[in-house]
Amino acid sequence: METCGCGASLRTFWVWRDSNGTLHASAFKPTSEAEQALYATTARDALLPLSGNKTPKHDVRSLIDPSQVWEGRCAASLATTRAAM
Repeated sequence: METCGCGASLRTFWVWRDSNGTLHASAFKPTSEAEQALYATTARDALLPLSGNKTPKHDVRSLIDPSQVWEGRCAASLATTRAAM
């Protein structure tokens, strides 16, 4: 099972565009062509890396290219906590 650096479980999400060009993320594979399949904790986290320069709460990883990772905000808080120890 895929997990974020903080230990949160990641699930599979498919990101796709509707006929108006709006991005959506779903835990169910869409009937239309998916733009990308990702591991994320929530659909919102799955959308953030693809919709601009926003940082997801938890790590997001590509299913197709495991080296492609968008680091979540929790990583910064973990680094601060570990440095304080």
